[in-house]
Amino acid sequence: ERMLRAAGLLPGIVGFALTVAESLKFGAPASASVRPFFAGVGAHSLRTALVWLLNPHGWGYETPFALVWVGLLGVCYLAALAGAFRHLRDRLSLVEILRENAWLIIGTLLIVAFFITPVQVGEWTHARPRFVPPAVLSLLGAFRLPGKPALRLSMMILFTFTALAIEARNTQEFLKRSAQVQEFISGIDAVEAGSAMLPVVSPEAGPKYSVNLHAWAYYAMAHGGWSPYLHAETTHNPVIYRVIPWAPGEEAGLRGGDLALRRIAACYDYVLVWNTKPGDAALLRPFFSVVRATTHLHIWRNRAGVRRSTPASNPACAGSG
Repeated sequence: ERMLRAAGLLPGIVGFALTVAESLKFGAPASASVRPFFAGVGAHSLRTALVWLLNPHGWGYETPFALVWVGLLGVCYLAALAGAFRHLRDRLSLVEILRENAWLIIGTLLIVAFFITPVQVGEWTHARPRFVPPAVLSLLGAFRLPGKPALRLSMMILFTFTALAIEARNTQEFLKRSAQVQEFISGIDAVEAGSAMLPVVSPEAGPKYSVNLHAWAYYAMAHGGWSPYLHAETTHNPVIYRVIPWAPGEEAGLRGGDLALRRIAACYDYVLVWNTKPGDAALLRPFFSVVRATTHLHIWRNRAGVRRSTPASNPACAGSG
């Protein structure tokens, strides 16, 4: 029976192996090849891991609880490792030790993977922090609360309060961000079908975290238009551009200079500005006019009208890649 179950995994394993082998071929196109980027684990990597695990919304009332929780988790991990080595020193059966500490071994391997994994694989960024949540979940399955009643009660209280504080913050952020998404997509009816749209999203102060970073894609889906940041990454996404579009860059926004602004006006029918910065209106007004405005969102329509340009039909829309 086990052999039959294992055989069921073979097609997927073979397919995955062939895909990786094809991607690693010498001379494969950059957009389709897996080319790992390695770097040492520094303070930034550790901070990113903590943000991904506990603190995506920025510092808040739950953060001190979370940091204490991480520290306690580390102490429990070291205690569990010491216990496993103590059993090994007592010459217990290696098979029995492995069986009793399966989750500890899995969690340890995931931690090792965090340190040796490339920072980026092809277009797949943030490869390293993705190992942290499964590592923590695995380690939680490996721990046992101490036998002393007072210490056991203290740890239970700490874990409970930490979980409640984190989930309370998550609930607040969920409600807040959901309202922002609804505000962002509220202007869909102000955009004409088949138009080219450039989103300019300025994150709020704090960590670089914005639920609206890709919410503009609803505009393209609703009206059959296009935007330049669809993240069509060919290593793990079947959707690709026929001609790579030009855009000033998600980080650049409207700060690319007069030449970039004129190219935006030559290509795009609408500019979706979220969290308008001082000076943005003055930059856009010669080429665009506001057709919808909310607290955070301003939709600007090209004064030349909706031309429905595409990267294939308009050289101003075509990128150099």
